[in-house]
Amino acid sequence: LRPTNDEEGKVQMQLFAPGGLSLAPEDDYPQYEGTAGYIELGGIENLDDDDYYSILSQNGVGLILALESWWHGIIASAPADNAGLMMNLVVEKMLRPKLNHEDFEALRQEELEGFGEESYISRLMKTDYQRQLNAKLDSLMGNMVYGRRLSVERTDLEALDLDRIGDFYKRLYGNPDGMTCVVCGDFDVEEMVRTAVPVFGQMTSEEPGRHGALSTNERTPTQSVRGIVRSAKELHSGLIPFISPQRGGVLNPRHESVLFANLASFHFAKT
Repeated sequence: LRPTNDEEGKVQMQLFAPGGLSLAPEDDYPQYEGTAGYIELGGIENLDDDDYYSILSQNGVGLILALESWWHGIIASAPADNAGLMMNLVVEKMLRPKLNHEDFEALRQEELEGFGEESYISRLMKTDYQRQLNAKLDSLMGNMVYGRRLSVERTDLEALDLDRIGDFYKRLYGNPDGMTCVVCGDFDVEEMVRTAVPVFGQMTSEEPGRHGALSTNERTPTQSVRGIVRSAKELHSGLIPFISPQRGGVLNPRHESVLFANLASFHFAKT
């Protein structure tokens, strides 16, 4: 909790945990890449979607899912007076999302009809040099999931199943193990503790092995999402060094790619 005396009287929260798309089934990885977008099609269980979006709008609550290669989370904001409502909505979205089968099926059919055709967006992306640069940086910094089939086949679209995607989502977001919640803005710390603890306290730890064991070269970070660095050599050895800019770029003693790690540490220091 970090009060920042926000002049607008708002509270911002980011909740994140290690895992993300690295925990998606390997053989069907392309079917899970759009998980966040598919879940965003609906609101929360036991509440009409129109009512859900009205509550967000009328109370100034913003909520967006974030699902990346090695981590997953939620970013939310609200007026300080509505911090409790915001947190309750976040927990409901993590534990009990509503699956919008109708819109999902419409999207799936649209993708099937246009399969094999290059879309206007795809053509634009090919000339988006900033996106290309970001993709290259992701590759160098280890922000990509390795050893996965990334190309989407028609059979992937035919096999898309929202219930299966929803189950994967709930296993990710419903497990508080390793989860961190950062709150900043205009609030009193003691009051925020009294608000947050009962809300997030309803989440229970997941039984061991529910996600399945991770292989040695797929283990996710436990200290810093930004701390994963891989080199080509590490992909063979299975090593994942941890670099912390707060600790001055301390290296794993077994880490052999010193030059690459120093470059990463310099990058973090600059940004």
